[in-house]
Amino acid sequence: MFELSITGHFASAHLLRGYDGPCKNLHGHTWKVEVTIAAEKLDKIGLVVDFKDMKKRLNHFLDIDCAKNCKRQMSKAGRFESIVGNVGFFLIQ
Repeated sequence: MFELSITGHFASAHLLRGYDGPCKNLHGHTWKVEVTIAAEKLDKIGLVVDFKDMKKRLNHFLDIDCAKNCKRQMSKAGRFESIVGNVGFFLIQ
C-alpha cells in the first residue's frame, strides 16, 4: 500500500450560546486538516497522485468551500452560530 498525505489549515469563529464562561463570546480557532490518499499500486510514473494537484484541491476547498459553508451556517440563524460540530461534516462532503 502506498500513501500520500498533505496538511492544510483554516480558521473559523464561533460562540457557545447558553454557555456560562468565556466561550459564550465570539472567538476563533485554527483547524489543521490532514488528507491521505492511498493506492494499491503506483501510476505509470511512480506516483500515488500528483502532489501539486492534491495540494491545489485541498487549498481550494479550504479557501472557498469552508468559508462558504461557514458563512451559510451563520446566515441561517442571522447571527454567529457554533460551527465546531459541523467542521467534519463540511470536510467530508
